[in-house]
Amino acid sequence: MSSGYWAGLGAAEFAHQLGTTSGRQAFRRGSVALRSGSGRPLQADKLARNVQNEVFPYELNYFREAGRLSEALWRLDGFWSEASNADASDEQDLLRAREATAMLATARWMYRSALARQESRAMHRRDDYPEQDDRYRHYVTTGGLDDVWTSARPLRSSQYAEAAE
Repeated sequence: MSSGYWAGLGAAEFAHQLGTTSGRQAFRRGSVALRSGSGRPLQADKLARNVQNEVFPYELNYFREAGRLSEALWRLDGFWSEASNADASDEQDLLRAREATAMLATARWMYRSALARQESRAMHRRDDYPEQDDRYRHYVTTGGLDDVWTSARPLRSSQYAEAAE
């Protein structure tokens, strides 16, 4: 809950360090809401509500359990498939469409990461794995858009003491 605040603060500080955007080359990641040709517009507000319905309920996002996570992820993956085959409504809706798509991508990364960590640690709580497990004393890294992946990234030795506290 507060981690979103910290993530936003970190993103804002990073953007501030980069300075002005003029003269910087922008890179486009993913093509959802940037394509045209399907004739079916992406409905950004509906997509945002659908994502919120999968991440707001405590029984999905706070009281995590493999079955509930998998069902929510199945629905989120379906939303991704629909969004991937849709067009942006028009130039005015492009920003909202990309925002909704970013919400969807983040939700899919979140739940795939949660399934990869079969333990409870810090704010990550699993009803089906209520204890900490030292086999998971590592970072879970995630990425990908159409095909979401996760991997384990080990802690540096100096971080082991912090993780044990």
